[in-house]
Amino acid sequence: MVDRLIEQRAAVSHVLTTSVFDVDNLTPDEWTTVIKLMSTLRPLLDVTQELSHTSYPLLSTIIPTITGVCHALRTSTEGVDALRDVLLQLLNDTFADVFSDDELCAATVVGLLSYCFYLHCSLSVKHVQDSYSTGIGIVVFNVQLDIL
Repeated sequence: MVDRLIEQRAAVSHVLTTSVFDVDNLTPDEWTTVIKLMSTLRPLLDVTQELSHTSYPLLSTIIPTITGVCHALRTSTEGVDALRDVLLQLLNDTFADVFSDDELCAATVVGLLSYCFYLHCSLSVKHVQDSYSTGIGIVVFNVQLDIL
């Protein structure tokens, strides 16, 4: 929605300046903030769109999805830093228990193995590492997929 606002910036500015209502047009600084807001929220949009396209999101996608969003927010240099920090804290508060759930971790590994079986490739887990840089215990799998 924010990207459409930016896309239609000229039209929005025109309507705001010619409106019969007493509504001020957005300043250049406010437009810059809108663009930064869009950059900050992009990882959440990407995940939402990806999960919306699947007929039935699988349990095995929860940990990789949360990990991916956290990674994208942590490594991004664009956008609103304060909002990014708040989003990371909210993800940590909401999903901290997910990474200590043995059944969910097992479902993630089994889902990955099933996917590899479906693609006719072999999977070898080279290394497992715990990372607590954001307060969320993230299991990182370095895997090698060999097409059979």
